[in-house]
Amino acid sequence: MDIATLTGGVITALGLHTSGALTNNEEFFEQVLEASYESGEPIWRLPLFERDIERVRGSKIADLNNSPGAEGHAIMGGAFIGEFAEGTPWVHLDIAGTATTSKEHDLAHQAPPASWPAHWHCWLKGLKQEIKNKSSLVTPKP
Repeated sequence: MDIATLTGGVITALGLHTSGALTNNEEFFEQVLEASYESGEPIWRLPLFERDIERVRGSKIADLNNSPGAEGHAIMGGAFIGEFAEGTPWVHLDIAGTATTSKEHDLAHQAPPASWPAHWHCWLKGLKQEIKNKSSLVTPKP
């Protein structure tokens, strides 16, 4: 997982109250989305198509192009970071809009996103339960 105030494009697309997400793994994204529901910090999944990945890979002078054009800027930024996941289940959150300190917010008045710790607490709590459930299926209890 990576979290970044990466692009102004996500603010243009989603405003100041919703973070953009990209992923290469549906199950991992569903866990992060569930945590966003629990914490009240909304995220919206942006599309990540093979053509977007190819645009990032399409540099004539480098291995990757971190800015292959203005269109789809939030998607291109996430696609660039996704290249470093190298097959590892990955979710990217662009929090450029939700990390803004000059906005009103139910959980954080004129301050950095106080709700993000709540979001990660919810996600980690769910992950801990999932690991516990899987462990109880594999490890016999005395």
